[in-house]
Amino acid sequence: MKKIEIPTKNEINLSTDKTPLQKVGSFLKEARQARNLTTTELANQLRIGEEQIIAIENGKENLLPERVFIKAMIKRISEKLDLDTIFILEEFNGRETLNTEIQIPVAREETRYRFTKLIPFMFVFSGLLGISCAIFLTNYIKSYKAPVTTEINQSSQLKDP
Repeated sequence: MKKIEIPTKNEINLSTDKTPLQKVGSFLKEARQARNLTTTELANQLRIGEEQIIAIENGKENLLPERVFIKAMIKRISEKLDLDTIFILEEFNGRETLNTEIQIPVAREETRYRFTKLIPFMFVFSGLLGISCAIFLTNYIKSYKAPVTTEINQSSQLKDP
């Protein structure tokens, strides 16, 4: 039987070890190469410095300007290469992976428990409110006096004095 050696964590190239710029840069580099474009051609078409495109593709953030400008360059490059710009910018911003666990804050569970204790009191309060409204309404109806209507003799109004 052959003995299978399992590589250690240091020997495995995990994608989580890369920075967001390195992930995006390698993706842009693969897309550029798939379209048979050189960095010089892409730089000339976009009017971006070739050294900046190389720095983006290699994930060398220290050779690039501020993050806002890097984001703009990544957007222009991905649009030029007909890539999903939104996805690439999310990756650059450090999008969370789908493998993360959803954690519910403890405070929310305590709040839910506190509100379940209030349900009987809310029923009692709403019942008392309903009874008091019914009593007020019946007293109001009993005390309501109809307006006095007087009949006007139409014939007396038609005569001239």
